[in-house]
Formats: sequence, structure tokens, C-alpha cells
Amino acid sequence: MMQFDALRPITRRELRINYRSPLICQLGPEESGSGSGTDVSGFIPVNAPAGPTNLQSSVSDCPRVVTLTWDAVTGALGYNVLRSDDAVGPFIYRASVDVLTFSEDVEDAGTFYYQVVAFGEFGQSNPSEILAVVVPPCE
Repeated sequence: MMQFDALRPITRRELRINYRSPLICQLGPEESGSGSGTDVSGFIPVNAPAGPTNLQSSVSDCPRVVTLTWDAVTGALGYNVLRSDDAVGPFIYRASVDVLTFSEDVEDAGTFYYQVVAFGEFGQSNPSEILAVVVPPCE
């Protein structure tokens, strides 16, 4: 007999316990687990305030600087600025600011898409409208 034989389980079969916890909330029909469940991507938090409005931009000549401005969101402690190369995203985090303006140097010419999201004690707001900013080439 080996030293650790006492720790070896008596059986290797799974013990099936037929227990179902009581329902706390109404559940939908059981799914197979193949990913065909309820799509939650369209849910918007009930307490999320509207995003910043009146998003505007200006672009300076060379060196190219994009400046964004927007209206305040009540209760916001700051704002996250997001940018994408495509109108449908994905939007990438650029900066957090606690003022109603944001400026960044842009090296390449092209069209960039910006959104602003407020954050505060309420969590995070819905994003602002998407703003397309055309940056001309330097001559």
C-alpha cells in the first residue's frame, strides 16, 4: 500500500444531485449553451443619462490639430474622448478630460470619427452623436 492511498477517492463516478434552486427572477426557456441565448448587446442602462450634445470640431493648418467642443452633461465629473477610422467603429479611447474641450495633434490626413462619453457618479453616459472630422493634407 502506497503512502497516499488513503487520499485516493473511493469512487470515480460523478454523484448526481437533482437539485434546482428556487427561481429568483423569471427565466426564459433553457438554452443548450451554444450561444443562442438572449442578445444583450442592445440593452441600454436605465439610469444612463444622455451623452454630450452639440459636438463640434475645428482643424488648424499645419501642424494639424483637431479641437473638439461640446455641451456639458449635468453631474458629469469628466469626459472620455473616443476616435475611430470608421464610422461604425470600433472607437478607441483617446483621453479623459474634465473640461468641455479636447485637442490632439493628427499626423495623417483623412477622415476621423469622434464620440464623447460623460462619466460621473451616475456611471457612464450614452455616447454623443458621431462627428466626422476631415483632416486635409499639409502642403
